[in-house]
Amino acid sequence: MPLARRYSSYEALAADDGADLIYVATPASHHFEHTVLFLTAGCGVVRETPFGLNEAQAAAMAAAARAEGRFLMETSPRNLPVYVRLRELMASGAIGKIVAFSSDRVPRLITAPTTLVVRGGDRYGRLDLPFDREGGRSVPGSGFHHQVRHVRRRLHDGHLDSDVMPLGESQSIMRTLDTVRAQIGAHPA
Repeated sequence: MPLARRYSSYEALAADDGADLIYVATPASHHFEHTVLFLTAGCGVVRETPFGLNEAQAAAMAAAARAEGRFLMETSPRNLPVYVRLRELMASGAIGKIVAFSSDRVPRLITAPTTLVVRGGDRYGRLDLPFDREGGRSVPGSGFHHQVRHVRRRLHDGHLDSDVMPLGESQSIMRTLDTVRAQIGAHPA
């Protein structure tokens, strides 16, 4: 597929036989419609958060991906090195029992953190985690390439979703949000 190609509509993009994977970054109100459009057209989809407006949409998108045999993943910073390292530290018990978390312990943008600061009482620890792009270069900046590499590995290994942000977890998050909205009387648009 040529790098410079333009489309007059999402339907025209979905009809392009050269498109194998689409990144859906439309407004949340259109995530469901566009994700299903691309899945049923034979494209895999990586899509922005939130995974839908409710759990019913999340379940329907996951079902469409399974029915079409296509890759589907909600974007997540979980595969960025700083968050991978944080999960390792938490799982190992090296930083003790977590009683609070503040994302301001993560300097820089959520898509580009290169440092993790861990505080225990009056002690601080700092981990510098530069971004490694393919080819061994260390380049700070946008972390989206980690998601691209993750998706590429998953597809290469024959998987249709992410082990870092599995579809079941995306659905569970939407189910939790549905419960909270019901309890406070809010409904998505």
